[in-house]
Amino acid sequence: MSSPRTANPLVLVAVQMLSLQVGAAVAVGLMAHVGIVGAAFARVALACALVGVLLRPKPRVPDRRSLLLAGALGVVIAVMNTAYFGAVVHLGLGLATTIEFLGPFLVAVVSAGHASDVLWSLVAAAGVVLIAGVGEVSALGLVLGLLAAGCRAGYILLTRAVGGAFDGATGLFVALAVGTLVAAPFALETLPGFGNVGVLGLAAAVAVLSSAVPYLCDMVSLRKLRTTSFSVLLALSPAVSALAGLVLLGQTLSAPQWCGVGAVVLAGTASVLTTVRAPD
Repeated sequence: MSSPRTANPLVLVAVQMLSLQVGAAVAVGLMAHVGIVGAAFARVALACALVGVLLRPKPRVPDRRSLLLAGALGVVIAVMNTAYFGAVVHLGLGLATTIEFLGPFLVAVVSAGHASDVLWSLVAAAGVVLIAGVGEVSALGLVLGLLAAGCRAGYILLTRAVGGAFDGATGLFVALAVGTLVAAPFALETLPGFGNVGVLGLAAAVAVLSSAVPYLCDMVSLRKLRTTSFSVLLALSPAVSALAGLVLLGQTLSAPQWCGVGAVVLAGTASVLTTVRAPD
């Protein structure tokens, strides 16, 4: 069996997408018990514990730059998780992930610098208009989704930098530890909700599926792929998420919203083809 270091980065991205969406679906059940902030805290804290126990990062005192990068990544992870879970509550899984995908898409467009990406940016924007302009879509959900998108863009750039600054999983562990410390004060009042074996099981599943596996896949993939390539390979995330929401949670979308999701996927896929044909 291939180790994470030798695995095909395309396979790792596929595993990341599937694991993340299934984990997000499980998180909906967890949030019913501990709320958005509690679920986000559990996701980061338990992922940190799992990375520390299973991957055993090498202890060393990082230099100031490396520590700042890992710390910044930790803050971004904490905010991103909370904003994304909030968007899932207010928009549903498929729409929340579609809005969040605008972060990786923006990174891809800016990094590639292709004139054609202006067109695909407009297509993606049209998709968001279709999503937001039909039915009663929560304004708060859209704001949280856009915040998650901005954090996802920062997460991609910082994960690449942290992966290059640390050996193995050390950088990921430090970032998750910082994210746990940042989220902890806001989650104190949710702790009684975890006093149940079933809730703890949900929290563990969310941590593994939504954090530990995706973050590790991202860290390894971004050591092998250009930032642009990684970002646009996530183009299918909105479609995967919408299907996960439909199959696992029974969350349905209107026809215009499906068209909006399709427009965002089309824009991301077109950027993939542009990137492949015109190396940056």
